[in-house]
Amino acid sequence: MRPMLLAILLLASLPIFPQTADSSQPEGTISGTVFDEHGQPFKGVTVCTYMPGAPSGSKEARGDCAVTTDEAGQFRIDHVATGRFGVEAIKPEDGYVAFAGTSVKEMVTLTPSQSSVTVALKLGPKPGVLLPNVKDKLTGEPIMSFQVSWEISEREISESPNRSYSGGQTIEQGIKRAIVPPEKFLLLTISARGYKKWIYHDPSDPSRPASIRLQPGEEKELLVELEPQAPAAPSPQGRIIGSVVNDSNEPVGNAVLCTSVVSANSAHTSCGQTADTQGHFDIIVPLETNRVFAENPQAGYQRPNSPMQEGVHVKLSEVEPVAHVEIKVGPRPAELTLTITDRATGKPVDSFIVRWIRIDDGPITATDSRKSRVLVPPDVDLLLTVQAAGYERWFYSDVSAPSRPILHLASGEQKTISVELDPR
Repeated sequence: MRPMLLAILLLASLPIFPQTADSSQPEGTISGTVFDEHGQPFKGVTVCTYMPGAPSGSKEARGDCAVTTDEAGQFRIDHVATGRFGVEAIKPEDGYVAFAGTSVKEMVTLTPSQSSVTVALKLGPKPGVLLPNVKDKLTGEPIMSFQVSWEISEREISESPNRSYSGGQTIEQGIKRAIVPPEKFLLLTISARGYKKWIYHDPSDPSRPASIRLQPGEEKELLVELEPQAPAAPSPQGRIIGSVVNDSNEPVGNAVLCTSVVSANSAHTSCGQTADTQGHFDIIVPLETNRVFAENPQAGYQRPNSPMQEGVHVKLSEVEPVAHVEIKVGPRPAELTLTITDRATGKPVDSFIVRWIRIDDGPITATDSRKSRVLVPPDVDLLLTVQAAGYERWFYSDVSAPSRPILHLASGEQKTISVELDPR
């Protein structure tokens, strides 16, 4: 059977835990001193190490910031694996951060023959600091949450700037300043949800954008009035009215409805609206919606294997904005009732996981349950297993054919299975 091997592997799969480092692997030490912009030892600076070229998002790429400098500005990092590392000194609370160009980093290499390195890191210059006071232009009310964004230019904006890298900072309640690179020409904008973007301008000519340049340690207040955006025109909407039933035309209540906008190259699906207890629904949807399907996993009606193909097609327009449909969600599920006991003592086992895997010619799907009553899809081949802490994993097998580990139930069929778990 094509999917059998893969299904068994899924059933037998166990969590994979990270391996601990081999204690025999060569290790080294990185030590050094951090100085401020005046060359004085800097206390309380965080020192981070990271591995360039490591996979994005990995611990090695994110880095480890485990030490801070002492009174003498010194630090020491032990048990560092051999290899090439970046060493970076930062002090975010004082504005010494990478995005502002005020932190400092150096590359080092540890080898079995050179297991220790010493570095000197000099922070600075001090960042520029913006103190924005942002208000609603119409009401004068303060705006507490906004985004300060900047882009560095190699020259003033009036001289046709050649732009380079950019950055920004989100300002929320309790934050009163924004850190920016010093001694750089900055193209500055401030934006907030529901407002038009504000662009820093020449104080003598508000209609002309300008660059701003702060000296190291300079603080500058900004009085900013954001103009509210005009409310967006409501998008045209339609309605889909109908009912959800199974293949026997029995109503399926409380089904979750999903609607899609399907085009040749993409499909956007939105779920969340539900049918009532009798399976009836009347939902508001975007006018461009052209497909709808339903699911109710709690009642045993799973999402279609290919909802974009199996869902009901609808056609809405401004002329005919209402569609009436009947959504069929498949046959009535089969029902399993499991009695789970300890084989040695005969006592019930209260905490367990029931897993079934569908292994017919359709997509292989696995579902877990912590309940002794389980609804499963009918008329398909299933592998069934039960697992509990301290017990061996149990696999279903047909009593009449013990070598056949396949469960196959008809629509609406109810089956009780006694499960005896062997203690480990």
